[in-house]
Amino acid sequence: MPVFRALLARLPKLDVSSGLLLFGFIFVVFGAALAISLGGSMLWRYQASADWQPVPAELSQLEFLRAPNQAKNWQVTGQYSYAFGGRSYRSQQLGLSEGPDSFEHYWQQLYTDLQRQQEAGRLQAWVNPADPEQALLTRQLHLPLLGFSGYLGGMILLLGAGIMWLGVRARTDITLEVIARQGISSGTREGADYLSWFGGLFTLACLPLVFSLPAAVAEGKRVLLVLLVLPLIGIISLCAGLRARQRYNQIGATRLFPDPLPGYAGGQVGGYFRLTQGEWLEPPRCTLSCVHVYHVYSLSSDHNGGRERETRRVPLWQQQTQAYCRPSAKGIDTHFVFDVPAHLPATGDHPQAEGTIEWEVVCEGLVIQADRSNSPATRATLAGAPEHEFQFERPWRLPVEAGSGRARRAVVQPQRAQPNAATSRQAASPATAQPVIERTTKGLHIKGKREMETLMVIGLWILGLTFSALGAGLLYLALNGQVLLWLLGPPLLLIGLAVLLLALIWPGLNVSSLVSPGQICATRKWYFLPLRRRCIAVHSRDQLELQHSMTSVDNQTTTQSFKLLLRSGNQPIALTGHIAGREAADALCKQVLDQLFPGPQPTLPL
Repeated sequence: MPVFRALLARLPKLDVSSGLLLFGFIFVVFGAALAISLGGSMLWRYQASADWQPVPAELSQLEFLRAPNQAKNWQVTGQYSYAFGGRSYRSQQLGLSEGPDSFEHYWQQLYTDLQRQQEAGRLQAWVNPADPEQALLTRQLHLPLLGFSGYLGGMILLLGAGIMWLGVRARTDITLEVIARQGISSGTREGADYLSWFGGLFTLACLPLVFSLPAAVAEGKRVLLVLLVLPLIGIISLCAGLRARQRYNQIGATRLFPDPLPGYAGGQVGGYFRLTQGEWLEPPRCTLSCVHVYHVYSLSSDHNGGRERETRRVPLWQQQTQAYCRPSAKGIDTHFVFDVPAHLPATGDHPQAEGTIEWEVVCEGLVIQADRSNSPATRATLAGAPEHEFQFERPWRLPVEAGSGRARRAVVQPQRAQPNAATSRQAASPATAQPVIERTTKGLHIKGKREMETLMVIGLWILGLTFSALGAGLLYLALNGQVLLWLLGPPLLLIGLAVLLLALIWPGLNVSSLVSPGQICATRKWYFLPLRRRCIAVHSRDQLELQHSMTSVDNQTTTQSFKLLLRSGNQPIALTGHIAGREAADALCKQVLDQLFPGPQPTLPL
């Protein structure tokens, strides 16, 4: 084992792009080899025997049997004799495919056809004139095996090609010259392409299942219809991806051309993109973020000595501004520029910590699908019609280095938001994520909000019902004699029930707190039903602390959320739900401390 680890340590380190390319290439080679070894070799023998000559033949032995040690595989074996060029020959090569395989119907049909030809005196052997000892009793293609090999090999090859495509898209060694010439593509289309690719591949993988269901239903196994849920998942994913791609095409490609290139920490970061379809309802809002990306390792929950990796994205700085739009002959050029402090790190490795630095800009606004030649009245009418309005949200990643460079083009900025993280993060996060604070005669009342979005709850219900139905169907088949399905039915059913339980309980959990001088009462609720109430005396300011709870990314805009905790013994007590933004969390903490103790309070460290 130490020798193996030493060999691994000497291998060159691969980045994400190279690793995906290598991994995908392995799948491509395996898929091509599988298709060629099974179906390709059969087609080659079929083509090679095209000029062989047919001669009368006679069967001396013919058997239709199961393959040894393979209960579900079948084959046809036999021996026959024929005469060619005045000499007699014997052969055991019956057809293009030697078998065995699980296509019982094909071998049964081949056995029946050879018997009928023998009884009718029409049995022929195809002989190689150059080598008469080579002969075939039938040149019939094994179409089921040919289709299966092409299907399976093609699926594996497509999977490998998709992984390699991801590796190409993950390249980070693009030069500044290429960026200046081609611009930077947005990641919005990639998400739609990934979803369409997954849905299409998953649907194709389920096609054999769909084709086999009619025969199973005819045999009375109607419970197998529950398996139609699997291709339905693929079709839904494919439709969702195509719908997202359609929404992307309604606005068109928006390649960003940085100005200056690269951007400068200590100078300016900016650029422009062209809106070729439609018009802005109002100038879009752009958000620039400097994000620290790093990994945190922890022991796995199964205590087997392994480690789990969690990727965290912490915004070091964010700023918002309103873009400047300038009509041109080919569309609307949308410009933005930011003044960036000099203390921020450049793109690449973090200079003082583990991880990397990414600079991201997100522009969002409303676009109306109107011809610029229309009158102002017509465009105003279209702007009020929902079917002509589209939400524009596009992210880009920018190269930034240290320096004092500035944009070559002067940008008129009508309005600029204050350069603090609170404004940006609060704008990026939904209002329902922040707790409601009320001052009452009893003290400061902090009301928790729900911590899960409606779409996430719906997704959990769909996922739970799907797994539960699939697991219940497989469990029913297992109870009726399908022993192998015991490995699939119960686990899927348990997963589905667990997800349904999570979808039922989690959305209703919230916490509210009542802060009075020297005391905090925290109540954990499920919807409106109180579960637990605890009142604790607070003697020290150090008992309160802010704890990082989650990181959310919405169109590349990163939001850090925190929870306010009260230390009492070994078990911390949550006083609030998720608070979006460090500045908002600090402000809430200060209000709680002001209510508990008089006088100014310092900001609590993480």
